[in-house]
Amino acid sequence: MRKNLQHIQLNRGTVEADQNHPEHVDFGAGFAPYLRGINASMYTRKPWEIKQYNSIDSLGINNVEDMKTLLFNKSHVSESICIDIDHNLLSVMAFLIAGAQEEDILPELLLGTLKFDIYKIIEGNSTPVPTLFKTLFDILEYNASNLPNFCEVTLSGSGLQEAGTSVDVELAYTLASGLEYIRAGVASGQKVDYLAQHLSFSWSVGMEYFTEVAKMRAARMLWAKLMKQFAPKDEKSLAMRIHSQTSISNLAETDPYNNVGRICTEAFAAAFGGNQSLQTFAYDEATGQPSEVGTQLAYNTQLFLQEETKITKTVDPWAGSNHIESLTDEITQNTWRLIEKIEASGGFLKLIEAGIPQQRVSDAIAMKKAQKENGEAIVVGVNKYKYIKDTPAPYTSGENKQPQATDLKERNIDALEKALNAIVQTAQSGNVNLLTLVIEAARNGATTEELNSAINN
Repeated sequence: MRKNLQHIQLNRGTVEADQNHPEHVDFGAGFAPYLRGINASMYTRKPWEIKQYNSIDSLGINNVEDMKTLLFNKSHVSESICIDIDHNLLSVMAFLIAGAQEEDILPELLLGTLKFDIYKIIEGNSTPVPTLFKTLFDILEYNASNLPNFCEVTLSGSGLQEAGTSVDVELAYTLASGLEYIRAGVASGQKVDYLAQHLSFSWSVGMEYFTEVAKMRAARMLWAKLMKQFAPKDEKSLAMRIHSQTSISNLAETDPYNNVGRICTEAFAAAFGGNQSLQTFAYDEATGQPSEVGTQLAYNTQLFLQEETKITKTVDPWAGSNHIESLTDEITQNTWRLIEKIEASGGFLKLIEAGIPQQRVSDAIAMKKAQKENGEAIVVGVNKYKYIKDTPAPYTSGENKQPQATDLKERNIDALEKALNAIVQTAQSGNVNLLTLVIEAARNGATTEELNSAINN
């Protein structure tokens, strides 16, 4: 048997059915454990959502005026916003809400997701994960009453895939973090069905086509199995909703036109894997902000798949394939063994404290780099089939620009100090939700540094 770069056995393929086929082959779409998809009709009634996010990871946003400059114009108001969950989360969310209020934007027009990036947590965050969870649940409590379309949480394993971790590690770490999130939510008083049905998972999709299709099928089965322990009342709580994105790390600066083929291949895998939404990067995004043409082509790639290929006319078309089902089974078994080890060691947060995920990720990054350098991982136009002369992109994308700091409007210092003091005093009084107070301080011109200082004090 051959193995791929993930060290997974590759079945050469036989026409006849495997006599020892896995039990999951008989599972259907729309029923737990959702191997073939989370609803019975999948794309035959409605295709996946084309979701080109506006991502906010706190960089360059220092006050409410920065947020208004970045987001609140006619071209962005109705677009979905994705905010990374990090040590600036409370401040960034306050800037978003305060900015919308000042611009008279209706709360229901704010569409968004709060993204918990597992890779960033592993690589180190100045705020402990339990504290991030507390902040997150405070925001969700506020948003449930005030921002009805901003109550989604996404657990992202994308960074793990981009770093080069094996697919079983990628799944195990992300699903184990999902367990930590559900446990923390239940402990804070949240209902398990509410938590589960406002949670989705985000995966990067690489170039190993069959592995990526099998990965999503395995992920759904595993999450359904893990969620059963919480005894949800609604079977829909066992379903994993998936957002996918094509791989940013697979985009090559050399001969960038080849990236069009890479993006299309990855988007195909995401669709056949059964995702609910998909983001495709632009072919020229490896060097910075994408060009207008690159952005439009990325969007059109999904339209081609939905409208011209007719792949939406059937449910899980790879079901029953000897190769796909074998891959799905092996990924499932390997991942489950890792999850059992993680749970036996005290859970994913304990594993991070021990430094084990950090070492695995570091090793994966080094291996991915070595595989490209020694030619084991072929990158067309980069380490094999090089053109004598690089083909430049016809449209320059320019530098990767972060929003420029906006001059603060004249501030009422007395009102600002009163608002910041209210945060400090309330935080010291006990386990309370600070978001409303942080919004008020933001409206009075507080900066990220001032808000973080008040919150931490």
